[in-house]
Formats: sequence, C-alpha cells, structure tokens
Amino acid sequence: MKNLAKHLTMLLALLVIMDAGAAMAQSSSMQEKEEKTVEAIYFHNTRRCAWCVNLQKSSQEAVEELYAEELKNGTVKLVNANMQQPEGAELAKRYQISNVAFVITSGDESTNLTQAGLAGRSNPDSYKKVIKETVDRYLGR
Repeated sequence: MKNLAKHLTMLLALLVIMDAGAAMAQSSSMQEKEEKTVEAIYFHNTRRCAWCVNLQKSSQEAVEELYAEELKNGTVKLVNANMQQPEGAELAKRYQISNVAFVITSGDESTNLTQAGLAGRSNPDSYKKVIKETVDRYLGR
C-alpha cells in the first residue's frame, strides 16, 4: 500500500510538472507572436526637398493602404524620425542612416527601401509591391 501511494504521488507530481511545462511553452509561443512587430521608419532632416517629402508621402500612403488593420492593432508602426532631433538621431545611428531614407525593421533585421522609393517615382505600384513583400516577409506571411 505504501508503494502504491508513493507511485501515485510521483505520478501526480510528474503530471503537474508536464502541465506546467506545456503552459510555459504556450505562453512563450504567444509572447513571440505578440512581440512580432514591424516598423516602417522614414528618416529625414528638418528641412526637406520635394523628393524627400514625396518619399515620405508615397511610403506612408502605401503602408496605410496595405496595412490598415495592422496599424490599428500595433503589429505595424509608422515612424517619422527627424535625424536632427535626439530620438531620430539615435534611431539613425542604430540603423546606420546618414541621409533621407525609408527603412522597414523587425527585431534586429532591417531593409532599406530608399532606392526602391527613388525608382518608385516613375512606377508607384512597383514601389508599393516592394513595401508589401518586405513587410509581409517580416510578418512571416
């Protein structure tokens, strides 16, 4: 009888440990999904030329059109970073940006889409497609 009680106690303890492990794994998986965010960062100076303003406008409009729901729930964020302000300068240093740029980031990864934005002046749909492909890749789609 003592052996049976001992075995039942060990079995119960094992079940509790397994259940706790499964709960931790599920929590970790949910946390990874929650932490998956993409930032679309437009880097600029205080004074901007027409092309710089156009890059911001076309980039922002594309992200807003393609990712309206993700912008609402915070999965995708639009950031305007003035490199002549402390916060913008810090971001520019982090991503090694020294000129006007449009960068898509997620975690430690980033993709500079400035050249695509330059080419997108003559073909806005191709620029929008590049933005979509890049953001979707970071979102795991």
